[in-house]
Amino acid sequence: MIRQLLGKVSLRPMLIVPFVLQLSFIVGLVGYLSWQTGQQAVNDVASQLRNEVTKRVIQTLEDYIAVPHLLNQLNTNALNTGQLDLSQAQMREPYFYHQLRTFPFISNSYIGLNNGDFFGGRKVGEHSEQIQLTLKDATTQNALHYYHANELGLRDTKVKQVDNYDIRQRPWYQAAVQAKQSSWSEIYADAGGRGLAITAVEPVYAAEGELQAVLGSAFLLSWIHDFISTLKIGQSGQVFLMDDAGLLIATSKADQTLIANAGHPPRRVAAVDSANLVVAHTSLYLQHHLAQLQKLKHTEQLDFHLNQERQFVQATPLQDEHGLSWVVVVVVPESDFMGQIHTNVRFTLIIIAIALFFAVLIGVFTARWIARPVLSLNEAAKSLAKGEWQQKSCALIQRQDEIGELSQSFQTMAAQLRESFSTLEEKVEERTHDLAHKNQQLVRLNQEKNEFLGIAAHDLKNPLSAIRGFSEEISESYDEMPREEVIEYADDIRRAAQKMFQLITNLLDVNAIESGKLNVDLANVNVLPIMESLYQNYARRAHAKNIQSRFEIDDSLDYIAYVDENTVHQILDNMISNAVKYSPANTEFILRLKREGNDWVRCEIQDQGPGLSPEDQAKLFGKFTRLTPQPTGDEHSTGLGLFIVKKLVDALQGKVWCESELGEGSTFIVTFPIAQ
Repeated sequence: MIRQLLGKVSLRPMLIVPFVLQLSFIVGLVGYLSWQTGQQAVNDVASQLRNEVTKRVIQTLEDYIAVPHLLNQLNTNALNTGQLDLSQAQMREPYFYHQLRTFPFISNSYIGLNNGDFFGGRKVGEHSEQIQLTLKDATTQNALHYYHANELGLRDTKVKQVDNYDIRQRPWYQAAVQAKQSSWSEIYADAGGRGLAITAVEPVYAAEGELQAVLGSAFLLSWIHDFISTLKIGQSGQVFLMDDAGLLIATSKADQTLIANAGHPPRRVAAVDSANLVVAHTSLYLQHHLAQLQKLKHTEQLDFHLNQERQFVQATPLQDEHGLSWVVVVVVPESDFMGQIHTNVRFTLIIIAIALFFAVLIGVFTARWIARPVLSLNEAAKSLAKGEWQQKSCALIQRQDEIGELSQSFQTMAAQLRESFSTLEEKVEERTHDLAHKNQQLVRLNQEKNEFLGIAAHDLKNPLSAIRGFSEEISESYDEMPREEVIEYADDIRRAAQKMFQLITNLLDVNAIESGKLNVDLANVNVLPIMESLYQNYARRAHAKNIQSRFEIDDSLDYIAYVDENTVHQILDNMISNAVKYSPANTEFILRLKREGNDWVRCEIQDQGPGLSPEDQAKLFGKFTRLTPQPTGDEHSTGLGLFIVKKLVDALQGKVWCESELGEGSTFIVTFPIAQ
């Protein structure tokens, strides 16, 4: 019956009456809900803002506190592998210098030995733009010396001296000794007057459990202030950090004092004693509400009133596995949200009332205007849905308003659909071809990955098996074995470890090359001392294999090339090593250093080995290449050496090639450019 009644009503009232009723209902409902949900909106927005700010602060601080321990681990690895020799100043000082330049949020990096020696560096200056090197050993007579660092990272002029300095009495050293593992020092006042600082410490023990050294990496807590002070938290929100004892670490306000006394020792400010009323009252409320900050394990969202104004608070613990326990607090006043929300509610109600009036008025006029052409437009749409692309131009086409444009759009859309269907197959084929090409690339990359893993696993298996076998033999038969046999097994273990180290080094070099991280520092370098040093080294190795050696050079010439010194050393070391590795006994290898006019320095490495076939020469500089010739002294080959050589030579804009005949030996030639 309802359908029959509605079916008798004309389209115009059916458009006007429901439209007016719905709009009136919506206006009333929106107005009601706007007032009822205003407070809930404030809570939701405040909660989201606190969560977002806290999340950003936590993520950034986790990055900050992870770097010092990572740096300590890198230094531990460098000591264990011999990459850092503390007795060699030429190696030690540039190491700390470049380390401090590389890590912008590290203010100090040092190593203290159990005998009291101390090595490292620190950043000074208002913006930590200068680096000083620190030293205490037998040469400083129990005093700690501070030196300016020059551009090479070596000591320059001495700027400060601290007499009778014993690192073993320092709090950071004692913290490491007490923890016996990676940990944090207490927060302390920076000696350079740049606020608070904290040090990550790492004890290093010998195999028998004796403490050898303590490593430290420090960063300034003022850097945390610099970060959180840039955060936009509503109109007047704040962020501050305190430890679980309630002492301030950093705040987002520039005028906040964190150290109450500049004497000895300086005293840190408790959050409840802060001159900032928001910080003081918030921390006091948290202490009363949460009882003990040490027991805070999860994020807490709270609110309290300050000066008759509601304050939204979020307290989140920041902890790590090294014992750090801080609390991140975000405070946002309710007034930052309510003023704008009340204004928006009033403005919304006014707009809705005006819209209702004009909507009803316009609806009456537009209903009649719309009703007549709607039927024609509906028919056109049905025809299009049936696939009838050619639409007849009806009365709608004569109109210049939106409905007339819509009718024209139907005609245009039909033509576009017809054209799209005609080209769909071509586009599908093109897309299929692109997908096939990308699939081939994925297959190739997967093959390279499998090859890489296979070679690494194969080359590491034998030395690992040897190390395990020799170690088990020593462990099981140590009491019955003569000392000479134990030493022989130890040498075998060392050689197996050296093979693994060489393979890993080559794989890392390949990764650096292929990831675009290969950096060269070009300068005028004399190639002669590099060749002489390598010749003397490998001449002794060759003599052990009963191989003669010779170095040919014209002393009247200079051999200055525009290259990177370390890269040249790596290139020549690899090529000379191959000459000795593949030369049989009772032969000779020859090094030659020449000049090619004023353009090139030419280095030749000639051996009397088995030579290379044309097939081997074609794949000579490829990655993971296994050639027919084999090492003559049971040496190890990774198949990466000449690939690395080729990439390094290309980086220096030089040339490298091989001249060889099967059975006649080989001559490897590399040329380096001379600076014009």
